[in-house]
Amino acid sequence: MDLPVGISTLQRTDRWIGAPLCAILTLLRKIFESAGPPGPRQVQRILFVKFAEQGSTVLAYPAIRRAAGMVGRENVYFVVFEDNRFILDVMEIIPEQNVITISIRNPFALAIGALRAVLRARKIDIDGVIDMEFLTRFSAMLTFLTGAKSRVGFHTFFGDGPYRGDLMTHRLLYNPHLHTSQMFEAMVEALTRDPAVLPNLRGGCSNVTRTYLSDLPVRRPRPLPITSLQTRSVRTASSPLPEKRLYGKCSCFTRAVRFW
Repeated sequence: MDLPVGISTLQRTDRWIGAPLCAILTLLRKIFESAGPPGPRQVQRILFVKFAEQGSTVLAYPAIRRAAGMVGRENVYFVVFEDNRFILDVMEIIPEQNVITISIRNPFALAIGALRAVLRARKIDIDGVIDMEFLTRFSAMLTFLTGAKSRVGFHTFFGDGPYRGDLMTHRLLYNPHLHTSQMFEAMVEALTRDPAVLPNLRGGCSNVTRTYLSDLPVRRPRPLPITSLQTRSVRTASSPLPEKRLYGKCSCFTRAVRFW
């Protein structure tokens, strides 16, 4: 998509302005936001945040349908860039008036559109937000500013992604081995879970959400090359370590090294 603001401008703004703003909002959250009651939280109105990528919006169809089944399609809302609105209109999965658009004609229009989106979300009294963007700070900030009590989004537990504070109540670990549509469905499923048990999704979940690596947040290394911590030699696929020995020897190693 050809963004009028410019992709490079959006990326620089997200990096140099978004990161410190996320840090400030995280501090404010720690001071003023009280911990919710234990256990799953009931939601009545769900807002999806997915600004760009028309293809990803189409892949979100099963997740949106799942949300509509939970709260009714009239209580499902979507925040999207103005140029991508037509995808949702064609899908006809939520009412047209439930689509909240943000203009990207220029940076000023972008800021005003984001502010209007936040104010409308607060007016509607959204209580559940799903940030479907992959680790962008702008979406994390908007999700937090809606004031929703339940906020689902990806979190960089191991520092292997861009910093965007700690603004989500339901934090998930991005899994590049899952199809995008599966990740989106897992995010909706997370709304029905106790935030304290996340990012794990254990028991009573659909076949799709079981594939969200039930042993998260443990990270497993690639099979080759692996450096033995005892001999300091490199083992290749021709002489792999047994799986149990491999994970035993590398348990401390996996937390320090990025494997993807």
